[in-house]
Amino acid sequence: MRSATAAGVPTIMVPDLQQPSAELRRLCASVAADLDEVNQWLRETAHGVATAPPAH
Repeated sequence: MRSATAAGVPTIMVPDLQQPSAELRRLCASVAADLDEVNQWLRETAHGVATAPPAH
């Protein structure tokens, strides 16, 4: 996350067993509930529907 953020790459985190710390949450463009949510956003973005990552 830190490397991607430093490189200017937006990141979407999908937490597993633990929720991200406040520090990691600040680094993420978004925190998605599951991979289906990320997949849907990517599909919409590829078709020009979505303009932002899923909301926190």
